[in-house]
Amino acid sequence: MSKITHHYEVVVGNLGTTYRGPSKHAAHADFRAYVALSKGECNRAVGEPVVLTCDGEIVKDYQPPSQWLCEYTDTFGGEANYSWVRRVTVTIPDSASDLTIVRMCKAALGLTGVKGVTENYGDSFRFTPNGSCTVAFFNFDNRS
Repeated sequence: MSKITHHYEVVVGNLGTTYRGPSKHAAHADFRAYVALSKGECNRAVGEPVVLTCDGEIVKDYQPPSQWLCEYTDTFGGEANYSWVRRVTVTIPDSASDLTIVRMCKAALGLTGVKGVTENYGDSFRFTPNGSCTVAFFNFDNRS
């Protein structure tokens, strides 16, 4: 009876295949190492997805959360003026609904409970609070 040999691969977002071979132990170690790098702060793998496959089937999959850039500023004549601005970056799970994205961004800017008009532009939102000469923008950070 012959021994079954499996083929493992680890693929990292912008880096490509980082491991290809028969060793389950080496593949899992490579996967763990690149997930740690993806969660890090200063390397090419930061914010990149990491996928481990065995014989072409996904065994493990790491998808980093999304980053949203949020800013809140004053308006002049109905347009953003930027005489002052408050900026924050918010980490939001990829599975979050539009409502959750808006709520988390508003909370990060100190606007929880503030009513207003929200406009959805796909990968960005504009929130205009009622009765205030201010506006907030929530933009998906696609720099990574």
